[in-house]
Amino acid sequence: MKPWRSVTLEGVLDKVKEEVAELQAESDPVRVEEEFGDVLFSLMQWARKKGVDPDAALRKQMVRFKARFASVEDDARAAGGWEQRNLEQMEAAWQAAKRRGKG
Repeated sequence: MKPWRSVTLEGVLDKVKEEVAELQAESDPVRVEEEFGDVLFSLMQWARKKGVDPDAALRKQMVRFKARFASVEDDARAAGGWEQRNLEQMEAAWQAAKRRGKG
């Protein structure tokens, strides 16, 4: 087995795909957790190969998520509350927030 440093970007992506397939095949909660950890680890290796700081990427994603969710909340409030919105309308509000650059 090659050390991670000597593996190409394509090789790391292949490992990510392999780990995702293993995760999808599991049903035992303990094994699912283990495989999920393997997926995260392999994604971190891919990010490093691409020059991305995985921690910074996740933190920035959470900022985008919060901004988009706040936009969906505003939409629901304007419509009279969550009860007035179905899943398709909430998804439309989410996509609109993405297009507007809210996160």
